[in-house]
Amino acid sequence: MAYGEVLAVLTDAAAIADGSGGAYVAFTGGLTGTDLYLSHVTGAGGIAPGWSPAGATVSSAASSQDQPQLVRVGSDVIVTWRDARSGTTDI
Repeated sequence: MAYGEVLAVLTDAAAIADGSGGAYVAFTGGLTGTDLYLSHVTGAGGIAPGWSPAGATVSSAASSQDQPQLVRVGSDVIVTWRDARSGTTDI
């Protein structure tokens, strides 16, 4: 990798505790900077077992997906976001 080379753009992050000392983190990013991802980190700051360091893709639809919000329901996580794929923003 050359100095100054950008691998990904990460913006618009939201996090929620996982109940075990870690957290789920949703973020807009990727090479285009418009896709939405979810990651799970441990209380020690590492990536949780079974999760990709790049996060799981939540949405890679055309246009932008941003302003993620998270809610935990039991051991599940629900992600909502603002989506502009139709030309206007919607949830």
